[in-house]
Amino acid sequence: MKIKLKLLFLLGLAISGFSQRCKYELHQVSQEVMYLPLKYEFEKNLLKIESDTVFLRTDGKVLTFINHGENTDDILQEKFTYIGYLKKIGHHLIEVKGYESTTYLLINQKNADKVDLWSRPILNSSWSQIATVSGNLKYDGIFNGIQIFNVLNGNIKKECELIFSKFEVEKATWVKKDNLLIKTMRYSGSNRKYKNYLLSIIH
Repeated sequence: MKIKLKLLFLLGLAISGFSQRCKYELHQVSQEVMYLPLKYEFEKNLLKIESDTVFLRTDGKVLTFINHGENTDDILQEKFTYIGYLKKIGHHLIEVKGYESTTYLLINQKNADKVDLWSRPILNSSWSQIATVSGNLKYDGIFNGIQIFNVLNGNIKKECELIFSKFEVEKATWVKKDNLLIKTMRYSGSNRKYKNYLLSIIH
């Protein structure tokens, strides 16, 4: 993919939680961000749904996810929805809808380990890296940035979280290893301005 570079920014470090710090560069580009959704398998033999409860059978245990507080003012409410199974990385995806936000869980079929995601996973072509995006400049308590994970031997490990303060990330897609094409939005008074960037992680 040929991408016309227009501008280079070195924005330094941005991080939250316990993840490793990441340096990155942003190059403004004209290329549009095209995201193709992943295809999930529906593992009926591993799944059971009864009323407000989702049961998921992994190799080592049965996991139980119980909905609570749905359609109320309870800020701790959660509704769990099974999305499907990503066979190439051996993980199930579950949507977790809360009071004012929606997050996701990736669950390892072999050992039942859970990974918290800000959005549905965006995988690169070799299935070795995952990105998630969360665009939010208006509300406290909701992240605004990108998570980066590495996939190795069926295990997922967070590499870093990039937190932005000047723009929201609306879309992202992998171009190649350690390189994402992202669509961003900035507020300018009552208007919104959009720009696309090539984001390169520096090791």
